[in-house]
Amino acid sequence: MADKICEICGTALTAWNAAWGTQKCSRCAKGRSPEAKKLLELKDLTKDELHTIAAAQRLVIASVFAYLLAIVVYEVAAASASLDLRPLGYAAAIFAMVAIYRLATALRRVSPLTWSLGMLLPIVGLILLLVLSQKATGVLKAAGVHVGLLGARLKDIA
Repeated sequence: MADKICEICGTALTAWNAAWGTQKCSRCAKGRSPEAKKLLELKDLTKDELHTIAAAQRLVIASVFAYLLAIVVYEVAAASASLDLRPLGYAAAIFAMVAIYRLATALRRVSPLTWSLGMLLPIVGLILLLVLSQKATGVLKAAGVHVGLLGARLKDIA
């Protein structure tokens, strides 16, 4: 029975579920699963909403690269004490905060502002960027959109 999985949360179906011919596990069938509620919310997305999620995800991916680039440039410039590149780090952090706010809003997260303020914590911010980008990838793939290393191609959605 392990070859059949719940169509909502992805857990393996039991023999009882198979006997009744349902494609949902008992938690999802009763609507108790938090995963089921989230996925059902995001299942009926329009092309405009998918396009917004894909565009916001591309911003988040760009902000991850900007974040890492700012760290590398700051460390290299710290060796030559003549340059003060703190504004570069601030700009990367603000860009990341805006990008994560837009993606959290597009994914209908509970508190996009909390996600954005989490960017103020150095390593936690990078982890938040990666987690939210992975959630966007899951939503886009569930909608049948191909997602590559740099996100989904916007022209594939429209």
